[in-house]
Amino acid sequence: MNKVSLKVASQSRDRTTFNSYCFHLLLHEYLHSLGYVDEDYVRELTQEVCMLALGKDHPATVMAERGIATYFPKVRYFTGKSRLPRELQIEIVKDFDRSSVGYIH
Repeated sequence: MNKVSLKVASQSRDRTTFNSYCFHLLLHEYLHSLGYVDEDYVRELTQEVCMLALGKDHPATVMAERGIATYFPKVRYFTGKSRLPRELQIEIVKDFDRSSVGYIH
């Protein structure tokens, strides 16, 4: 999870919006972990699951459909087509949650 994006989202005064951001993002990454690698397809699946589970007007569904910048304009996705800003600092968090992955050696 991108710490900068999470920090921006966590500053939202609306807990529903923040929780929706987390749900949307974790669902998206979970679908990748199931073996779906095509980014466009994963975005479609994320939107479909959010729509079915939460409804079309829920913030998670809106983020899945229109992007997280709808709620957090300073946060955006980077794709293979976009260039990463030089000032972007990425931190890789090793062993993020070892307690739940004891089956991996």
